[in-house]
Amino acid sequence: MATTVTSKGQVTIPKPVRDHLGIVPGSRVEFRRADDGSIVIERTEAPAPQPSRLASLRGHAGRALLINDIVYAETSTRYLAIEDFESALGIANVSVVPTPRTALFLAGKAFTQYRRAGGIRTGVLADFFIGAHAAVEQLPLLTRDSRRYRHYFPTVVLITPENGG
Repeated sequence: MATTVTSKGQVTIPKPVRDHLGIVPGSRVEFRRADDGSIVIERTEAPAPQPSRLASLRGHAGRALLINDIVYAETSTRYLAIEDFESALGIANVSVVPTPRTALFLAGKAFTQYRRAGGIRTGVLADFFIGAHAAVEQLPLLTRDSRRYRHYFPTVVLITPENGG
């Protein structure tokens, strides 16, 4: 079986080989040189799977978890098909809610404040849309990076892994 090496030096292990060796996503493989000079691929024991970002934060969110269009776009990147992503959201009991116009306006104001303070980005940052939405709707915001939210949206209650809510 032949495969092509990418510009990064990566190859796809053909499916029949993966199936034969029991290689699944997250498996670790080892390459070693055999006595005859050939290279042997062996599956090694995989480390315990790490929880996803969503799973690691999910326990802090309480019963309901809402996301807006911005978060939807950011988190959909791991999926090839919208149907798969929608299914994952359903399984995780995540609801998608539209961003109110008052929040969009507030995001623009926060961005203006950011630029006046010397911020170099030229487009409104996703965090501003997310933080403004939480502020306007008076919703707690689940995040692993609270610095920007604390600065621009001080009234928003932040749920972080550190404070557990």
